Amino acid sequence: MQIYPDKLASHLKQSLASTYLVAGDEALLQSDACKLIREKAAEKGFNDVQRVEQDNNFSWPAWLASCNELSLFGDQRLLELRLSSSKIGVEGSNAICQYMADPPPDTVLLISAPRVSGKPKWVSTIASNGIQVPIYPLSSEQLPQWLIQRATAHRLKLSRDAAALLAERIEGNLMAAVQELEKLSLAKMPATRAADQATAPLVEIDVKTIDEAVTDNARFSAFDMLDHALKVNSLAACRALAHIREEGQDPAAILGAVAFELRRLATLLEYQQKNQLQAGLKAERIFLANKQATLRNAMARLKPQDLERCIALASKADLMGKRGNANLAFTFIEMILLRLAGQPLATERAVLPEL
Repeated sequence: MQIYPDKLASHLKQSLASTYLVAGDEALLQSDACKLIREKAAEKGFNDVQRVEQDNNFSWPAWLASCNELSLFGDQRLLELRLSSSKIGVEGSNAICQYMADPPPDTVLLISAPRVSGKPKWVSTIASNGIQVPIYPLSSEQLPQWLIQRATAHRLKLSRDAAALLAERIEGNLMAAVQELEKLSLAKMPATRAADQATAPLVEIDVKTIDEAVTDNARFSAFDMLDHALKVNSLAACRALAHIREEGQDPAAILGAVAFELRRLATLLEYQQKNQLQAGLKAERIFLANKQATLRNAMARLKPQDLERCIALASKADLMGKRGNANLAFTFIEMILLRLAGQPLATERAVLPEL
């Protein structure tokens, strides 16, 4: 049987199967699912835990033989097999199918694996006789609600706008999201004993708190600078850049943000040209209403040539930074900001005469 991660907890409240396969490429969701199964197994008395990793010394016959050995102390066993690849070949498939044909008593088998392609025989066998838990990345629509639910584990209550902004900032990186929630919890939770924190009321987190906390607490971050430019506020954008320079930042430190924003703008422009901008905003995980409005306005005035010139300027800025000419690199970045703000410098023609 197939059970999706959001239904796994409900399933485990009812029963514990003898075999589980948790497979997918989203490491955090996979870890969460395995943790739930381990906790249920421990609750049911499966205290003899034996873990095996599929490494260079791994042997399928040896693994199968160890599975058929009785527990040293006669305890119920939880056997964990962590596969480095879901392509386990004929030998691996036969070993798992042989195990499933006659599983040892008082034993739960938990297999974790990367994403499975197709329907190999061993996976179908587990799905028919045990539980398959497929792990998929969260969609843009699912992510904010997942963050709201996850925050409660850290005694935090995210508003919907706060969850939307956090989803946008972490760009689908669930590990980064959890790290941000942990930092917020440490900063916002009152200094009480761990036992008391479990029953303490949730701390409410609004969009302003997320905006301040998830940008490295920098008043003028690279993304703030770009937002000013997209809002056609060239003065604020250039002031933000000047502030970053005064802090002694290397141009390479902000070129990553610049490149990311330019790639996103280029993608959105393609959607705009197909009259599918709303679909593009969802695909790029842009949920916050204010940010959507800013980008809609930007898409209405920016042309493909604008982005082509910005990308060319970013390339030159990167080259100058690598050559140690930080001043010229920052000059090129300022040119990018002014073009995004709709006020390109005439000196651009000297730098990019061919475009």
